[in-house]
Amino acid sequence: MVLAAPLAAAYGITPRPATPDRTLWIINNTTVSSKVVTFRKGINPPAFRADIGDLNLTLAASTTYYIPSPDPSRFEQADGSINVDFAAGMTGTIAVVGLPQASF
Repeated sequence: MVLAAPLAAAYGITPRPATPDRTLWIINNTTVSSKVVTFRKGINPPAFRADIGDLNLTLAASTTYYIPSPDPSRFEQADGSINVDFAAGMTGTIAVVGLPQASF
């Protein structure tokens, strides 16, 4: 599963990965300045660690970040989605890639 979209700061993104604990988030900040991406805290239940709060990540200008699975026990919403917001004026793309389960 791959979800890719241009960033729309006014709306953010709310993907619903099939396996939220096995995803890779690829965020490309094409803005000429640092911008903040916010993973919003989840709803308890199912996110029993939601009390930790939001996670704000400052992304440097013109860079691509690879972010491993955000902890579903902290960020998952009741419908299985994860809410991500972008700073005003941020441009670029975001992709959420579902990773296969390892087999040994």
